[in-house]
Amino acid sequence: MRTLLLSILLLFAVLAGWWLFGALKTKTHYDALLKEEGATSFAVTAMDEHSQALLSEVQRNWSCREDATNTEISQLLMLVGLAPSVTNVIYLLHSPMPRFNWWSATRTRQATMFGFMKLAYSDFGTNQTFHVSDDGHLALLHCSSNTAVVFQDETNGVREARFFRVK
Repeated sequence: MRTLLLSILLLFAVLAGWWLFGALKTKTHYDALLKEEGATSFAVTAMDEHSQALLSEVQRNWSCREDATNTEISQLLMLVGLAPSVTNVIYLLHSPMPRFNWWSATRTRQATMFGFMKLAYSDFGTNQTFHVSDDGHLALLHCSSNTAVVFQDETNGVREARFFRVK
């Protein structure tokens, strides 16, 4: 009987140690990502005449390297329970990364994916500004003088087109 009790306690100690090791490792990665994410900012502004002219210029004269509906960002939105829409894309990239949760691996994984997605879009440049149409169904993410991303609501999700200025 005593051996059984010791075996159960030993098993519990091993499982607790395994969980703690995994949680501390995840927390270290999360903190590093949070530090990088803190340097990333996305501004949001209403689309005015200047940004509408920029959008027209981008769509007519820049090279479109990727144009697809329901890309990775849409899949991430659905994974965290948000409908794929321009409004939710902006929410995802503009809001701070969710807090680390010691007790929920799912929430921590979602927070980490938010952070990675923000970093992926911040790699396009340092001046990330969302120019949002009046109805909120179209947004131009002007990343730098050479890169822009256009998000547009469609009936089956969000269309994302990445543009690069050809020199």
